[in-house]
Amino acid sequence: MRLLLPLMVLLAPAWAHAQACVGDTADCVTRANGLVDEARIDEAVPLYRGACNRRDAEACRQLGALYALGRGVPQELPRAGTLFGLACDGGNLHGCLHLGLMHLSGRGVVQDAPRGASLIERACEGDVPGACDHLARCYHEGLGVEADPARAALLRNRACQSGDTTACVGQARALETTRPEESQRLYRRACERREPAACLRLGEMSREGLGSARDPSAASVWFARACAGGLMEGCNALGMFYEDGRGVSRDVARAAQLYGQACDAGHLRGCSNLGRMHERGDGVERDVARARALYERACEGDALVGCTNLGLLYEEGTGVPQDMERAAGLYRRACDGDAPLGCTYLGGMLDDGRGMARDRGAAARLHRRACDAGVSVGCTALGLMHERGRGVSQDLPLASRLYAQACDRDDPYACVRLGQLYADGRGVTRDPTGASRLFLHACDAGEALGCTHLGLLYQSGEGVPHDDSEATALFRRACDAGDLRGCNSLGYMLERGRGVVQNLDRAVELYTRACEEGLLRGCNNLGYLHLRGDGVAQDAARAVALFQRACDGRNALGCNNLGTMHLQGTGVAADPARAASLFEQACDTGEARGCYNLALLHGSGRGVSRDASRASALFVRACQAGYEPACGR
Repeated sequence: MRLLLPLMVLLAPAWAHAQACVGDTADCVTRANGLVDEARIDEAVPLYRGACNRRDAEACRQLGALYALGRGVPQELPRAGTLFGLACDGGNLHGCLHLGLMHLSGRGVVQDAPRGASLIERACEGDVPGACDHLARCYHEGLGVEADPARAALLRNRACQSGDTTACVGQARALETTRPEESQRLYRRACERREPAACLRLGEMSREGLGSARDPSAASVWFARACAGGLMEGCNALGMFYEDGRGVSRDVARAAQLYGQACDAGHLRGCSNLGRMHERGDGVERDVARARALYERACEGDALVGCTNLGLLYEEGTGVPQDMERAAGLYRRACDGDAPLGCTYLGGMLDDGRGMARDRGAAARLHRRACDAGVSVGCTALGLMHERGRGVSQDLPLASRLYAQACDRDDPYACVRLGQLYADGRGVTRDPTGASRLFLHACDAGEALGCTHLGLLYQSGEGVPHDDSEATALFRRACDAGDLRGCNSLGYMLERGRGVVQNLDRAVELYTRACEEGLLRGCNNLGYLHLRGDGVAQDAARAVALFQRACDGRNALGCNNLGTMHLQGTGVAADPARAASLFEQACDTGEARGCYNLALLHGSGRGVSRDASRASALFVRACQAGYEPACGR
């Protein structure tokens, strides 16, 4: 009775009135297990208690598990530890395993790693599923035993061979970097035995290209198996594939359903992703209030990507009053936690001085932090800073490496930036063909700007065969996806009848859209039409207004065009001095024709003093910038 007295004292007040277990204790445990399966736990508890009091070790173990989890009884870890101890002393090795794990962590019992390791070893020797894997962890990390990686590997192998899929997962994880093919074999073996964690990891490896080439299609299959096995991380990951159309046909409704499934089961990243769908109205009804509630739930539950998304609402004033301070605080919380995307959003605010003092050095450090944590857009943002020399030293080779890193991590905009460097030969060896491949990859990944740039290559015949029809199709695809540069380029092809039947009315519509939505080259092109009267009534004054709008937006070509109007007195009073000032502004902001026109004025002394030396220098500058008529002057 020495072992049972503490249990009787402990339990008597709660169940002395219930004599639920009569007859064979094994029958009581079987009946109780059935009740637990039916979620009738309140009826199972008296059966376990009665059998445990009659020295049934399995009943003590099962009752201990209920107290450990708080199922049908208040969660009481010390009581669970006592019950697991009674089970173990009664020969139930599962009880030994549970008690050993409690001693390792110190939850509910005195922390005693050597005691914990000893109990787990006893369970392992008795082939309790999972025990050898836990013992392997002890030897791997030196918990209660002297660290012995070789012993840990042997234990994991033994457990895996005996059918312990959790051990197979642990063994596979340990081999990921040294023996990736063997690692994947073990993961597949465990996944086929319905271990969802193994399926999830296979999906992650296929998605990231770890141990083999990237295979989005295979990744989607593994994520689906993880989801079917009840692992909500798999459902969330599969939802992202359906949302993006990676490895599966794009299906935003299916994505939303998967995010909802994950969220309902408590996977808070799924809540954040579902919130994003509601914010945009993708696959579900647009409901910003619902989105905010989901973001708040995720953020408060420490799925800090929800804090980032909530911060965006406050930064942009979407469905909430705009609050830049609140946005910055949410980004900072995400950044300081496990959501480094928040770092790059906070960096963006510091870079632009939005809602706070501009600090580009701090912005660069935040982008670097995000990039180093695997956030592709962080690498892209840092690349932009180095490409432009904004807050950091201009370093085009470094920018190209950052873009390549982000492009490899599936940021299609980074692929476009890298393609532009290759097309221009800036920071890398000029390679229009390589640029075309990058633009195609970006275009196919949904980045409309990639379609526009690829269209420009087909238009010029650089890196790809000259093909105006293909260029026009790409410009249309980009425009339909919302890229104003694509709309402007499509307007040009329609204006000229290149690769498509000429349609001046449609060209006017496209230029007007581009101009009104902020693309200043669209204002220039619309100005040309008004100047010539192509597709619209001839109106030089309207052309002047459009060129002025472009120039006011620091568009160098607009300043050059406006200067020409002032020089000629077209649509505005002739003013050579004003023309010279505009040509100089155009020249200083990179428009070679502005340099050329200013050189002509200095050569003739019109609007400026005659200065042959200054004129010669400007001709050279225009020539070096690629304006051939200036060469040899």
